[in-house]
Amino acid sequence: MAWDKTNSGRGGSKWRAKRARVFNRDQYLCQICKRNQKITPVALHGAKHGICDHIKPLAEGGTDKEEDLQCICQACDRLKTFNESAHGRGVPPAEHSTKPFYKNVGLDGWPTDPDHPANRPGNV
Repeated sequence: MAWDKTNSGRGGSKWRAKRARVFNRDQYLCQICKRNQKITPVALHGAKHGICDHIKPLAEGGTDKEEDLQCICQACDRLKTFNESAHGRGVPPAEHSTKPFYKNVGLDGWPTDPDHPANRPGNV
């Protein structure tokens, strides 16, 4: 079943409000990283913005209901998108790394580890 973009309702003020509610519910943390025992904070806007992700892809019958949405980081979004595309082509999925992205988290909630992707030059 192909995704029908005309009925998604994404992009307007209602979608922005729903996205903000999902980020609040998920405490501005990537839910995929959290399930893998990592803490990866994301922002609603800006360079470190998170993605309001459909847990079940729209192309596979997912919906825009809040229970089918989750906050994820850009790295997890890239991997999830790659795996969903690979699945559609019949290719085995890539694995999610279990190596921690960081050593410590600062008082501002951002990783203090200089090797964390968020702290690399150009990610400010």
